[in-house]
Amino acid sequence: MTNGTTGLRDARATTRCCSAYYGHRATRWLLDDSFHPGELELTAELAILAGGGPESRVLEAGSGSGASAVHLARSSGCAVLAVTSEKEGAAYGKRQAEPASV
Repeated sequence: MTNGTTGLRDARATTRCCSAYYGHRATRWLLDDSFHPGELELTAELAILAGGGPESRVLEAGSGSGASAVHLARSSGCAVLAVTSEKEGAAYGKRQAEPASV
């Protein structure tokens, strides 16, 4: 069993590792913009199943590059707030969202 300090330290190390991995250009080159199983097609299907539309508001926590958030906003017209701990991911997502006016 670990104490709270050790667990927090491990969580921070994991966050730094994931941020470095997902924010790396090679990862984007290999995996494109969507890193989760099902990719953007699954995001669209889940939005339909949830009944998402122009009046909907969505919070995407751990958004990485923001690809799912931008896709969801474009395809359903809903308002999406994407949150990530990655500086590179946030900047990339913002660059993707602005031309799409989402």
